[in-house]
Amino acid sequence: MAIRWKFNEINFIKKNARTFTAKEIANKLNKSLGSIYQKAYKLQIPLRKDYWRKDEIEFLKNNYEKIGIRKISKILNRSYYSIHKKARRLNLIYKHKTWKEEPEFVLKNKNSIINYEDIIKTFVEKEKILALNYIKAREIRKNGILLKDIAKGLNISNHTIRGWSSKTTPRTIHCVNRLTKLGLLPLIPKNTEKFILFLKIFAWIFGDGHISDGFSQIVLAGDNETIEPLYREVKLIFPSFKINIKTIKTEGCYKGRKIKGIGTYLTINDSPFARLLFAAGAPKGNKVIQKFKLPEWLFTIDKKFKSVFIGALWSTDGSKPMWSKRGFYLCFQMSKSLKFKNEHETFMNSVRNLFKTIDIETYKVRWNKKPFKRKDGEVTDKAYFYISTKPENFVKFYENIPIFNTRKNLEFEKTYFIIKNKLKNKEKRRMGFLKANVLHRNGLSFNEISKELKLPYSTVKVWIRGLHKPI
Repeated sequence: MAIRWKFNEINFIKKNARTFTAKEIANKLNKSLGSIYQKAYKLQIPLRKDYWRKDEIEFLKNNYEKIGIRKISKILNRSYYSIHKKARRLNLIYKHKTWKEEPEFVLKNKNSIINYEDIIKTFVEKEKILALNYIKAREIRKNGILLKDIAKGLNISNHTIRGWSSKTTPRTIHCVNRLTKLGLLPLIPKNTEKFILFLKIFAWIFGDGHISDGFSQIVLAGDNETIEPLYREVKLIFPSFKINIKTIKTEGCYKGRKIKGIGTYLTINDSPFARLLFAAGAPKGNKVIQKFKLPEWLFTIDKKFKSVFIGALWSTDGSKPMWSKRGFYLCFQMSKSLKFKNEHETFMNSVRNLFKTIDIETYKVRWNKKPFKRKDGEVTDKAYFYISTKPENFVKFYENIPIFNTRKNLEFEKTYFIIKNKLKNKEKRRMGFLKANVLHRNGLSFNEISKELKLPYSTVKVWIRGLHKPI
C-alpha cells in the first residue's frame, strides 16, 4: 500500500532539506528513513549530506589532539568514522593518546637491580622478539604514524598491530606491566615492606624453596610455626597473589633409618613474580643437580638488606645453637650432587664472603665425606662451615641477623642471654682487676683490697702478683 504524503510534510522536506539530515527529518515526520530518501528523489530535492558546521570544525581542530575521537563523537553526536574521516581531511594527528593505557616502561637506571629488559630475557626467543616489536610499535605510534604503516615497517600483520593498540598485549609485556603495577619493577633496594619480603622469599629459594620449571609456582617449605607468619605477610603485602598453605606428612631415609615428619608448604601461584626472582638470580627447578651462585648485587646493597637475606637463608639451612661439653656451635650446610662439588664449594665461600661484609667471622668450608644416594639415583654430599662462637661474634650475629624460623629463634634467644651474662661477668672481673691494681699501688694490702672490692682473697692475690689476668 502506497504511503500518502500530506502537503505540509512535503513542504517540510522542501524547506528543511538543507537544514536537517534525512534521519532527523524522518524522526520529525515519524516516517521511515527509506521513505524520506524515496520522496526526496521523486521531488528532485537534494538532502543534506551531514555537512559540518563551522563551529563543529573549529571544535574538532581545538580538541582532536586533547581528548581524541571517541569523546568528540559523543559531544558532537557524530559517528566515530565521520570524526576520523573529517580529521584526516583536515590533516589532524592524534598525538597524545595513541595507544591503550598501560604503565610506562622504565629504562635502565644505575640504582635498580632488575629492569623490564631483564624480565623479557626470561622468556623464549620468539616471545622476546614479539615484546621488542611491541615496544617499537608503541614508540612509533606516539609520532602519529598510521597503524598500517607501523605494521608494514615492522613486518607484522595489521590485525596484530590493531590488537596491540586497543586490547591485546603480548604475554611478555603483560608480565612487565603486572610487576610495574605491584611496585616491583624497576626493582630498587629500598626500605619498604615489598622489597624486604622479596629478599626473604629470594633467600628462601636458595634454601628450602624452589621455582617450578615453567615459572607457574613458587614453593617455600618449613615447619608450620615458620610458614604460617610468612603466609600472612605475603597475603597482607601482595593481596593479589594466589597463595595457599598446606601441611603434608613426609617420609625419608637417612643412614639406613626411616624418618617421618610433617612439613608445611606455602605455594605462590604468580608467574610474573617467579620470573622476577629468577631474573634477580634465584635458581629454578631442582637445586641439588644444578650449579648456581649468589648474584653480584647482593654484595653491593646496604648491610641491613644483607642481614635480611642471610637471616632467611639461615632460617632454612642454618643450625640452631648446638650445645656440647665444650660449649656450642653454629653450622650452615647444603647438599649438592658430587658432579658440581667445586662449583658448590665456590657458592659456599661466597656465602662466607657475604657474612664477612657484615663483620661476622666464619671458618673454612668442609665436606661431610659421606656421600648419600638419593631416590632418583643422584649421589650427593654436604658442604658446611661454622660461624665463630666467640662471645663478641655471636652477639654481633644475633643482634644484626633476624632469624625467621620460630624454633631456631627461641634457641638463639636463650643462648644470647647466656653469652650476654658471661660477657657482663667478664667485664665486671676486668674492672675489678684494674681497681685492685690501683688500690695496691695506693698502699692497700691484699686483705684490705679483698674487703673493699668484695672479692676472694686468693683472687686478689693472683691478680696482683700477675699469676692470672681476667682480660
